[in-house]
Amino acid sequence: MSIITLTKDNFKKEVYQNDIPVLVQFHSIGCSVSRMMQTVLEEIAQKNSAKVKVGKVDIEKEDALSYLFDIKQTPTLILFKNCEIVKKEEDLISKDTLLKMVDEALAH
Repeated sequence: MSIITLTKDNFKKEVYQNDIPVLVQFHSIGCSVSRMMQTVLEEIAQKNSAKVKVGKVDIEKEDALSYLFDIKQTPTLILFKNCEIVKKEEDLISKDTLLKMVDEALAH
Protein backbone atom coordinates (compact mmCIF):
# COMPACT_ATOMS: atom_id res chain seq x y z
CA MET A 1 0.00 0.00 0.00
CA SER A 2 1.26 3.47 -0.76
CA ILE A 3 0.98 6.63 1.28
CA ILE A 4 -2.53 8.08 1.40
CA THR A 5 -3.06 11.80 0.89
CA LEU A 6 -5.21 13.01 3.77
CA THR A 7 -7.58 15.96 3.64
CA LYS A 8 -10.23 17.36 5.94
CA ASP A 9 -12.74 15.40 3.84
CA ASN A 10 -11.21 11.93 4.27
CA PHE A 11 -9.27 12.25 7.55
CA LYS A 12 -12.01 10.82 9.77
CA LYS A 13 -12.54 7.77 7.54
CA GLU A 14 -8.87 7.03 6.90
CA VAL A 15 -7.52 7.73 10.39
CA TYR A 16 -10.27 7.45 13.00
CA GLN A 17 -12.29 4.66 11.40
CA ASN A 18 -9.38 2.26 11.11
CA ASP A 19 -8.53 -0.96 12.91
CA ILE A 20 -4.77 -0.53 12.65
CA PRO A 21 -2.49 2.34 13.74
CA VAL A 22 -2.12 5.21 11.29
CA LEU A 23 1.14 7.12 10.94
CA VAL A 24 0.52 10.62 9.58
CA GLN A 25 3.18 12.98 8.31
CA PHE A 26 2.29 16.67 8.34
CA HIS A 27 4.56 18.12 5.68
CA SER A 28 5.24 21.11 3.48
CA ILE A 29 6.23 20.75 -0.15
CA GLY A 30 9.02 23.27 0.39
CA CYS A 31 10.51 21.38 3.34
CA SER A 32 13.63 19.41 2.40
CA VAL A 33 13.45 17.25 5.54
CA SER A 34 9.86 16.27 4.66
CA ARG A 35 11.04 15.25 1.19
CA MET A 36 13.91 13.22 2.70
CA MET A 37 11.47 11.28 4.88
CA GLN A 38 9.20 10.47 1.93
CA THR A 39 11.31 7.45 0.89
CA VAL A 40 11.31 6.01 4.40
CA LEU A 41 7.56 6.49 4.76
CA GLU A 42 6.92 4.85 1.36
CA GLU A 43 8.99 1.86 2.44
CA ILE A 44 7.13 1.57 5.75
CA ALA A 45 3.79 1.85 3.95
CA GLN A 46 4.68 -0.91 1.49
CA LYS A 47 6.44 -3.36 3.81
CA ASN A 48 4.17 -2.94 6.84
CA SER A 49 0.73 -2.46 5.28
CA ALA A 50 -0.81 -5.17 7.48
CA LYS A 51 0.43 -3.44 10.65
CA VAL A 52 0.15 0.27 9.90
CA LYS A 53 -1.41 2.69 7.42
CA VAL A 54 0.67 5.70 6.37
CA GLY A 55 -0.81 9.04 5.38
CA LYS A 56 0.37 12.56 4.68
CA VAL A 57 -1.15 15.99 5.15
CA ASP A 58 0.07 19.00 3.17
CA ILE A 59 -0.12 21.76 5.78
CA GLU A 60 -0.29 24.44 3.10
CA LYS A 61 -3.52 22.96 1.71
CA GLU A 62 -5.01 21.60 4.93
CA ASP A 63 -4.57 24.40 7.44
CA ALA A 64 -7.61 23.26 9.47
CA LEU A 65 -5.93 19.91 10.19
CA SER A 66 -2.65 21.66 11.00
CA TYR A 67 -4.46 23.87 13.50
CA LEU A 68 -6.40 20.96 14.99
CA PHE A 69 -3.20 19.03 15.75
CA ASP A 70 -1.11 22.09 16.70
CA ILE A 71 1.49 21.61 13.98
CA LYS A 72 4.35 24.03 14.61
CA GLN A 73 6.98 22.69 12.20
CA THR A 74 7.47 20.22 9.39
CA PRO A 75 7.79 17.42 9.27
CA THR A 76 5.66 16.39 12.21
CA LEU A 77 4.68 12.76 12.53
CA ILE A 78 1.70 11.66 14.58
CA LEU A 79 0.82 8.05 15.26
CA PHE A 80 -2.88 7.43 15.85
CA LYS A 81 -4.45 4.31 17.31
CA ASN A 82 -8.10 3.88 18.27
CA CYS A 83 -8.85 7.55 17.54
CA GLU A 84 -6.12 8.75 19.89
CA ILE A 85 -2.67 10.23 19.46
CA VAL A 86 -0.16 7.66 20.65
CA LYS A 87 2.99 9.58 19.76
CA LYS A 88 3.95 12.90 18.19
CA GLU A 89 7.44 13.60 16.86
CA GLU A 90 8.82 16.67 15.12
CA ASP A 91 11.71 16.98 12.67
CA LEU A 92 13.75 14.20 11.06
CA ILE A 93 13.13 10.73 12.50
CA SER A 94 14.98 7.56 11.56
CA LYS A 95 13.29 4.54 10.03
CA ASP A 96 14.14 2.51 13.14
CA THR A 97 12.48 5.10 15.39
CA LEU A 98 9.35 5.10 13.21
CA LEU A 99 9.14 1.31 13.29
CA LYS A 100 9.62 1.35 17.06
CA MET A 101 6.73 3.82 17.38
CA VAL A 102 4.50 1.46 15.39
CA ASP A 103 5.59 -1.61 17.37
CA GLU A 104 4.90 0.17 20.66
CA ALA A 105 1.42 1.16 19.46
CA LEU A 106 0.66 -2.42 18.48
CA ALA A 107 1.81 -3.68 21.88
CA HIS A 108 -0.76 -1.57 23.74
